[in-house]
Amino acid sequence: MRDFVTNDGARLTYDDLGPAGGHLVVLLHGWSGSRRYFLRNAEKLAEDGFRVVALDLRFHGDSDKPGRGYSVARLAVDLSDLFQHLGVSRASPATVVGTSMGCAIIWKYAELFGADGRIARAVLVDQAPLQARRAGFGGVPAWEAGSKGLPDDAALRGLQGALLDMPAFARGNAECCLTLPLPPDVAEVLAAETLKAHPDDLGLLMADHTNQDHRFTLPTLSFPCLVMAGAHSGCFPMEGLMYLQDTIPDCRTAVFERANHWLYVEEPDEFNRLVREFCEERLPKGEVMRVA
Repeated sequence: MRDFVTNDGARLTYDDLGPAGGHLVVLLHGWSGSRRYFLRNAEKLAEDGFRVVALDLRFHGDSDKPGRGYSVARLAVDLSDLFQHLGVSRASPATVVGTSMGCAIIWKYAELFGADGRIARAVLVDQAPLQARRAGFGGVPAWEAGSKGLPDDAALRGLQGALLDMPAFARGNAECCLTLPLPPDVAEVLAAETLKAHPDDLGLLMADHTNQDHRFTLPTLSFPCLVMAGAHSGCFPMEGLMYLQDTIPDCRTAVFERANHWLYVEEPDEFNRLVREFCEERLPKGEVMRVA
């Protein structure tokens, strides 16, 4: 376990696995998770020769809960600070894997920092570009393919209230995000890591995350993307996930036919294989794959 300090003074924790000279893969967990959500992925990818850095986002895991920075934009700046700390550059870029809100961090990073060349490619796991529903206006289309559980402000307030009982929230969150059974020890780790977060922090961060509209950023992405979607996602309809395939210029998609939102935990072997093949440029642009 290592750490670094962001430009606003928050100390963030990360794991650094695998050979120092391997291609860098940065793992960004989702809202209410932690770096240990990748317990079935990080070490395996490191064994494949990648240098794997798994970060605890601020407010999560063992990282600081500084009482400021409740926005996806701040998390994107934290990613930039991590890149600087690790020496990521245009000459030595990273593959970034975002799960759920981790995708939003990648999109916001692209919006804020443009084509700076520090992201070689991105893996985007089960996240629609907008969580809330939106009415159309002018030339801006309406949006109905966002979060199944957070379509509006009333649902957001309900979630913020549910967070006051964190053990119950952790159980319900797992029921929503999992379809396939997990080994008991893995399930225990996920629940324990969720309980490291504070409900107020999670509620404030979700208020920003759920209203971010990334639809306008997707066509500008300058790096190849691999979308992974859970056919049984408890969080997003397939229409919202496939929107990425139709909108990102250089994109390919894998639909996990048996899995849910946490597909990287449910089917780690297939997830790890696809990340490896994507990094090796073995997945052709435009392909939609089915993982049975």
